[in-house]
Amino acid sequence: MYQLNLKDLQTVLKKHKILSCVIQKEDQEILRYFSNKKMETSLQTINSITKTVVGLLIGIAIDEGLISDINRPIIEYFEDYHDLFDDPRKKGITLKHLLTMTDGLNWPEFGEWNFFAPMVFSSDITAFILARPMLHEPGVAMNYNSGASHLLGVILQKVSGETMHDFARTRLFEPLNIQDTLWHQKQGVSLGSDGLRIKTDDLIKIGELILKNDNSLVPSTWIDLMMKPCKKTYLEVGHYGYHLWMDSYKGLDFYFGLGYGGQFLMIIPKQH
Repeated sequence: MYQLNLKDLQTVLKKHKILSCVIQKEDQEILRYFSNKKMETSLQTINSITKTVVGLLIGIAIDEGLISDINRPIIEYFEDYHDLFDDPRKKGITLKHLLTMTDGLNWPEFGEWNFFAPMVFSSDITAFILARPMLHEPGVAMNYNSGASHLLGVILQKVSGETMHDFARTRLFEPLNIQDTLWHQKQGVSLGSDGLRIKTDDLIKIGELILKNDNSLVPSTWIDLMMKPCKKTYLEVGHYGYHLWMDSYKGLDFYFGLGYGGQFLMIIPKQH
């Protein structure tokens, strides 16, 4: 097994101007790096790692009975937007398709949009997403879609009657002793794509929850589904599960949340 030279790693982190890096193994912290003292207590921009937290929240909502079936067509949650489901294939999009980003929508976020979804400039983000044309039937292929994550947030707020931040605060953050968070909103909806800001030490707690998978907050069966490979569209990134990436290196499986700009939440269940 590759032996990590922590001193060399800290030099690399400093050279590349990394803001923070914490590595924990079996409840023991083995590396703690912050570019300055202020960064240690600051809320960090984690961009699309937000999506992994959204995946956990959907599992909690299912456990509470707020969502009965992930195979339920999403059109049932968007009665005010029925006219945008003009393509019959759209009517077949389910929550599972949103979770696995296999919705079939033409969403060139990793293409001509250059890793940025212009939905945020729309006067109605939900309408922007649902109005996108279909490329193929739902479930055929994974295509990275921040709009899918935003729709999950809209649905969660509809079924819970709370903002996604409030829902997360009572069901996930406070039970994990995560006291300080910020979740940006647009048009009254917490941004499911990239809106969460959280301290590095608290993000570790989210990773621990997924790694240990033995708590009462999120059903273990749901975390198992999050960690189950679904589609592999981007060879350089890995498979996608339920809002969680996964890949392997020299026989070592690992799971990760990935944020634009170099944010990672890395989870390695077993070392060989």
